[in-house]
Amino acid sequence: MSKKPIVLIINDVKPQPKQRPTYNFKTRSAVTPKKTRDYERTVGLYARRFIKKEDVIDGAIKATMKFIFEVPKSWSKSKKEDALNGKIFPTGKNLADIDNLQKSVLDGIFEKEHGIAHLGMDDRQIIEVSAIKKYGTSNQIIIVLEEYNND
Repeated sequence: MSKKPIVLIINDVKPQPKQRPTYNFKTRSAVTPKKTRDYERTVGLYARRFIKKEDVIDGAIKATMKFIFEVPKSWSKSKKEDALNGKIFPTGKNLADIDNLQKSVLDGIFEKEHGIAHLGMDDRQIIEVSAIKKYGTSNQIIIVLEEYNND
């Protein structure tokens, strides 16, 4: 019998991309930007709060992610309606690539200090990923982790 999917809903947090690290020549190491570290910590704390030991998935995992961006307040009423009805998608220059959104969320969830790594789950278990960017009435991130079913 398969486990119940893990559903993590993060409200009022704007989806953030994984930023490229900078290189510190003094210490000869890569440094993740503070904005990314803070965001991943926030995601990790949500995960740690809502995902418990009994939720742990031991085998392969399928991850489904929905990144919801708040419709800009400056838009006209008709443009806002189109966005909320799925006729306009968040694809502009100032919006993140979907792969970088996925990376920052997964790194946050499975982060060692604040995430759920202490439960024994690891993002290396993820073998299938699907994601979408949409507009909504507020910023939100929805993540579903479930046992991979080979059907």
